[in-house]
Amino acid sequence: MTEKTAVVHWEGQGKKGQGKISTETGALKNYPYGFASRFEDEQSALYMMFNAGDDAIDFALPPVAQGTRWHQAVDTARVAPKDLFAAGEESLWKDPQTYQLSPRASAILLVRYTALPEAL
Repeated sequence: MTEKTAVVHWEGQGKKGQGKISTETGALKNYPYGFASRFEDEQSALYMMFNAGDDAIDFALPPVAQGTRWHQAVDTARVAPKDLFAAGEESLWKDPQTYQLSPRASAILLVRYTALPEAL
């Protein structure tokens, strides 16, 4: 079994606290995290999911701002090279409303700006 680790550094309390997340693989490197980025700023959201159960779970994804989409950074149940992505190379998640997470897995989605198609 392959183990993947991450480091989270947090300073402060409640809404005023700020943190950074880094993974040993570099998929996340000092990614800023705080109350505002999780609950108020729809353009830089981070969504972490954990499933310790025996069955897959469908997670409802929060809506994101126009011009942005969810991108998969990490999913420990997927096979390489689709299990984790380098910073800036996260895979676009096609379903904007649901993410199915396999049993005994974790996943991280990030909100990224998405190029909109030009008007015809």
